[in-house]
Amino acid sequence: MRLSRNVRKLMLFVHTAASVGWFGGAAVLLILLSGVVTGDLRPESAYPAAERVGAVLVVPLSLLSLGSGLCLAVGTHWGLFRHAWVAVKLVTTAAMATLVLLVLTPELRVAAEAGATLPVDEQGGLMIGPSVSCTLLLINVALSVYRPGRSRAARQAGKVRSRAALRPPA
Repeated sequence: MRLSRNVRKLMLFVHTAASVGWFGGAAVLLILLSGVVTGDLRPESAYPAAERVGAVLVVPLSLLSLGSGLCLAVGTHWGLFRHAWVAVKLVTTAAMATLVLLVLTPELRVAAEAGATLPVDEQGGLMIGPSVSCTLLLINVALSVYRPGRSRAARQAGKVRSRAALRPPA
């Protein structure tokens, strides 16, 4: 089933907004968590704030990004596995959303409950998830913009061949 033009544009807007919001939430987590590590922020206030950002912002936006991306892939000519870059985006987004739910959110909850008593060696580890999320989300943006896979010459050659195949035999 193909999405109508208006629905496709709406889904593209939702997908882009959710992904940008997810990136922003991950960046906020990095700021809060690095503030604790550097001593600029107090853990008893930064960790509960980080837990709320994770639960209220990052979790829903990660799921919305995944869901809207799936709708766009299935409902447009890009398809789920027709192009490698779409498949890579799907796999990385699904993996990140899963890790947000199963790893990051519980770790932030533990940190919020522990506050200043969280061991120092665990404080820096909390920044790994948001750092990886920011990096992979930027890679997904690059994949969307550059759409790697075929050269311009190969695309042009494919267009010429497909036009020739559509002509009736003489």
